Amino acid sequence: MHDGLADLLSHVDENVQFSADYFAEELTYTPAGGDPRTVTGCVTTTWDELAEEAAADEAETVRVYCLRDPAATPGGIAAPRTGDTIARSDGTVYWFLRLSMTDATDRAWSLLFQRRKRIEQGAPR
Repeated sequence: MHDGLADLLSHVDENVQFSADYFAEELTYTPAGGDPRTVTGCVTTTWDELAEEAAADEAETVRVYCLRDPAATPGGIAAPRTGDTIARSDGTVYWFLRLSMTDATDRAWSLLFQRRKRIEQGAPR
């Protein structure tokens, strides 16, 4: 039994776990005030819904497990901060929320990014 994603992934070859051919996907990372570049990370998604009278705010949070070294192949994120964004291949943009220390290692981050989507109640997703 593994305690977390980092523990599990530490048992998998780095070339496999961060390969877009296997577990990861290519993301466009844009540091606050910087130029966009491609990074590769393992992404998982969760949804939180906050109901209101006539509408709902839906927050989609993605956990990105990626290397810390930007010079590494397939490229990582050195120092994530407020204002940084990632975009998935479908063009959906998420803003950096915080580090998740649960699955962080000395070579990789577990980062949380989020976007909000206003929806009408009763409308299909």
